[in-house]
Amino acid sequence: MWEKRKRESSRRRKLLYLWVVGALFFLPAAPYFFSDFFFFLSGRIVGYLKAVGWIGIARNELPHTRQPAASCG
Repeated sequence: MWEKRKRESSRRRKLLYLWVVGALFFLPAAPYFFSDFFFFLSGRIVGYLKAVGWIGIARNELPHTRQPAASCG
């Protein structure tokens, strides 16, 4: 029984070490990774809303809603 408990604890310790080493390698690059990911995601969302037309309607940018110029001369 003691051997089994010892084996499980050593396995847990190895996993903990792997997590710590992985985190140390990942932490310096984390801000770049997350900022790129969120810029990509927000760009996809804005592109989708433009394709659907919601942003165009809100900004009055769609071709059928554009008003002609007020001054004609």
